[in-house]
Amino acid sequence: MKDLDLTVLFVDTIPARIYLALLKKHGYRPKKILYLEIEPTSKKYRALRKFMGRPIAKTVHQIFVTRLFSGLSRKLLKLHGLTPQSLHQNLDSYSKTPVEKLLVSGLDDMLLVKHLGAKSQEPTTFLFTGGGLLKEALLSLDGLKFIHIHPGLLPEVRGSNGFFWSLLLRGKAGYSTFYMNPAIDSGEIITRREFEVDLAHVRLHKYKNNRVYREILKFYDPCLRIMSLILFFDSMSDAASPTSGLGVVEFREISSVKQDVCEGRMYFVMHKRLRDSVIDSLKG
Repeated sequence: MKDLDLTVLFVDTIPARIYLALLKKHGYRPKKILYLEIEPTSKKYRALRKFMGRPIAKTVHQIFVTRLFSGLSRKLLKLHGLTPQSLHQNLDSYSKTPVEKLLVSGLDDMLLVKHLGAKSQEPTTFLFTGGGLLKEALLSLDGLKFIHIHPGLLPEVRGSNGFFWSLLLRGKAGYSTFYMNPAIDSGEIITRREFEVDLAHVRLHKYKNNRVYREILKFYDPCLRIMSLILFFDSMSDAASPTSGLGVVEFREISSVKQDVCEGRMYFVMHKRLRDSVIDSLKG
């Protein structure tokens, strides 16, 4: 295993578990996982908590979120060598990686800001796995950097539904890893990569477009996101001298490129008719 000088800011979602599972599968181990325990705010969860209590409600919710997999989701995971079981087990599989749990109300909870601020004397780079938006109070802490993997080549494709806008505009799925700042998708770029998308053998025509849309965003797009960063790590390994190797990936030694905020454009959630057109093209 190659060690990453990187702390994973983990909110327990399928995409976050995919990140950890594929990092491990490709031989990379983060130095730490900061597991943010966030209580759900949905009406169904609140009703369940009211009648069954918080512990049971959290257990049922966790089963619903991370343990229910459809036939399509299993096929999409299999494309990258993953199974539902590999997602369930990956937190426990990092035997040498400390996992710190922190109970917060959300990513904008000031408890999280204070917790990380108290440790900011030691420069730390966090891999943000999603689950909401990071606010300026967190992004502005001295000594801390947060990286995000955005679906879309920056600065050309900013904003929402980047996977689908990239396919429509460029014919490929594009991804950019960058250092986050308070502005949307405008931080310094670490790496960019595009992937050909061929899902013909998944037989998407068997499924309705709304379902394909949801399953791609939840089970396929996260795989390409983290793979774009893993391939960057691999390229660093290839470039390292045969004698030195790459025992630890130091983010402080990785160069980044500033974006010109005047370039590119901001995209929003794609209209369903346009989205259906992109999905139909994936069905072949």
